[in-house]
Amino acid sequence: MKTKGNKRNRLFNKIQTNKTPDMLLGLFTSFSLIAVFIILLFVGIGMYKIYYSYSINHSENMAINITKLIFEREKELFFYSVPGKPDVLSVEPEDIAELDRRLHYYLNPLDIVKVKVISNTGRIVYSTDHSIIGVMDSDNKNLQRALSGDIISELEGKEKVWDLEEEQRLNIDLVETYLPLKNNNNEIVGAIEIYVDITNAKGNIQDILISTLAFIAFIIFSAFGILYLLMRNGTKQLVKQEEALQSSEEKFRSVTDHASDVIICCDSSGNISYINSACIIFGYSPDELLGNPATTLMPERFHQSHTNAMQRVTQTGKTTIIGKTVEFTGRKKDGTEFPIDTSLSTWKINNKPYFTAIVRDITERKQKEEEVRKFKTISDKAGYGVSIINLQGNIEYVNDAFASMHNHSHDSLIKNNISALYEEKEYSRVNNLLQHLNNNGPLINEEVWHKRKDGTTFPALVNASIISNQDGTPINIASTTLDITDRKEAEETTNKRLQYLKALRSIDKAITASLDLNVTLEILLDKVTSELHVDAATILLHNQHTHLLEYAISKDFRSDALKYTKLKLGESNAGRAAIERKIITINNLNEDINGFSRSADFATERFVCYFAVPLIAKGQVKGVLELFSRTQLNADPEWMDFLDGIASQAAIAIDNASLFSDLERSNTELVLAYDATIEGWSRALDMRDKETEGHCQRVTDMTLQVAQKFNVKDQELVHIRRGALLHDIGKMGIPDKILHKPGKLDEEEWAIMKRHPEYAYNFLDSADYLKPALDIPYCHHEKWDGNGYPRGLKGTEIPLSARIFSIVDVWDALSSDRPYRPAWPQAKVTDYIKSLSGIQFDPQVVDAFFSIDWMSDVSGNLGTA
Repeated sequence: MKTKGNKRNRLFNKIQTNKTPDMLLGLFTSFSLIAVFIILLFVGIGMYKIYYSYSINHSENMAINITKLIFEREKELFFYSVPGKPDVLSVEPEDIAELDRRLHYYLNPLDIVKVKVISNTGRIVYSTDHSIIGVMDSDNKNLQRALSGDIISELEGKEKVWDLEEEQRLNIDLVETYLPLKNNNNEIVGAIEIYVDITNAKGNIQDILISTLAFIAFIIFSAFGILYLLMRNGTKQLVKQEEALQSSEEKFRSVTDHASDVIICCDSSGNISYINSACIIFGYSPDELLGNPATTLMPERFHQSHTNAMQRVTQTGKTTIIGKTVEFTGRKKDGTEFPIDTSLSTWKINNKPYFTAIVRDITERKQKEEEVRKFKTISDKAGYGVSIINLQGNIEYVNDAFASMHNHSHDSLIKNNISALYEEKEYSRVNNLLQHLNNNGPLINEEVWHKRKDGTTFPALVNASIISNQDGTPINIASTTLDITDRKEAEETTNKRLQYLKALRSIDKAITASLDLNVTLEILLDKVTSELHVDAATILLHNQHTHLLEYAISKDFRSDALKYTKLKLGESNAGRAAIERKIITINNLNEDINGFSRSADFATERFVCYFAVPLIAKGQVKGVLELFSRTQLNADPEWMDFLDGIASQAAIAIDNASLFSDLERSNTELVLAYDATIEGWSRALDMRDKETEGHCQRVTDMTLQVAQKFNVKDQELVHIRRGALLHDIGKMGIPDKILHKPGKLDEEEWAIMKRHPEYAYNFLDSADYLKPALDIPYCHHEKWDGNGYPRGLKGTEIPLSARIFSIVDVWDALSSDRPYRPAWPQAKVTDYIKSLSGIQFDPQVVDAFFSIDWMSDVSGNLGTA
């Protein structure tokens, strides 16, 4: 099929390219003869079918009528009647001859070939062909339908009828008819069948058909001959017109075939009669489109509107798009759509409109327009300025944000040079940046100062890049501009806050590092004057006893104008700030000098601005901070917050210093009270124990002197002193009869006496203040060799202070008079103690003890008692 199709296409192409009027006439003649033959053929076939169908229907109806007639007239010969019972279908043998005679009357005149009578059991009870009487015809479908009540009549081929062998030799056509037979009770008891010969009828149909076709052929050929003569005459005129048209067409094609736009010509029906080779933009060749409707090149949704428009032009000669170039949508061969520009014109031939359309593919243009539209949409909605300038610095595009941030309109900026948006000095820098950009590529995050229409300037962050054409040649510079005024102000505010925080941190460190109020206040005033940019500052402290504000410290005054200030609360500006507990601000001291009448020299300072800030801590006024400036100050919220922070820290510093001073004084008084109490206890113990006067004080002083030989720290000497004074505090638990017994103690009494170190531990352990002093009261009876009490400590297990005190206590006891013995001589005491070195006493402590000249010690007369 593909090969045949290709051959047919080549044939049509050849005809299309080589056609002439004579050739067209010859083709017309050939095709006309073929068409006449085909017409006659189909007309003959149609007429034959019509006549034949009519003849068959007529024959069938005739056969039905004949069958009914035969049955009605000869009915009594087919039934056997019994009175009171239904008739029975039956043909008696003796009646067959009579029935043949009667039916012979119908056979020849009516072309009846054969008659059969069949019972409802399918048995043939009678037939004009006696040879088949009694034969069963049970497989006959038409018979079954007749026995069901249907009347059957249809054309039957003689070769299909089993009982017409003799008739087949006669070459006849038959109509077979079945009629159901009913008895007197209207019951179907059988059927009658006849065959009618219609051979003569078919011959008559053929004769009529041939005569009719001959007449039609004569009419057609006569008309064709006249038409041929007319067309032959017309071809001569057509040849001349064709030659002129061909010349014009060649000129037209030479122009249109080389045109870049698609040129389409359509007839009044909207079919394409001409299209140039530029139609390749639709994916078609010209040959594929010729003769097709113009809607082939449109999306289907436009077909109806195009058809309606063509109809309006045809009817009215008018349409809104004639003579205009409109944007439209084209459809390619593969179904894709693309944008086109269409220019439509119309002209007439024989008062019928024809159309010429010039079509241009605008896909690239629309893409660029879409890119520009998206760019404009994005840039117009952007929160930053967008601009495009040429290489000469002239502005070609700006968005709304760019124009707004410069207080210009679009029109006032377009085509103007960008230099108008900068100060002269700044434009020189901008020009250098543009040159750098042109030579080195993108310029990123450069801060530039722009100028508004009113001359004010603002900082902006500029990001610029080069726009190049397809060959890489720079043509424009595109840039984004972001007004960073708020960011710069925020940075400045942040930096100021950080600086303030650093200053507050420095003051805080000064407060925590030193409890010297003068040092702290001096640091505080340094930060105040440097961070708040004031010319001078002073602090007045509140005296809680006199309720006066007294000068404490000042900085950067030219004179001693306020050095001797003493103000009552409520007096002057500082007194008002203290009693009202709020900041007093004076922006022009020249109008309010009375607040400083406390100093005659104050006017020489030439201060302009003044602030008095109450220093409040824990709800109490600690003083007033005064600030002075010789110029106007920009006291913005940040400045005031820092001032408030400074004031709070100054108040805390003053309060801390006051608290420390009070605490230190209280602590000293408490320590003195503790020590006085301990000394009182030691004197009471001496009196109860009937020791020599000053025993506790002597052993305490001697113990401290020996401890210093071992480089004991001063804070530890305090506890050694207290332990020495309270060394016999445990004897408060010993009964007087044992403690004051003049003779030796018995074993039971001695056991009680040896418990006094434990009593001392129990007395002092509950007092946190005296716990560090427990070593001497608890361990001064322990011995170096471990035979002491109460715990039997040995060697260095015994605390150093206890080891020292044990020697001092024995020395003082032996050197003093007791009720039970007189004092020993010094030499004897010395020999005794040395003899116990390494046994009862620590040898190193013994050496350290005797390294001191106790005879010349100013602590008292140690050698006499």
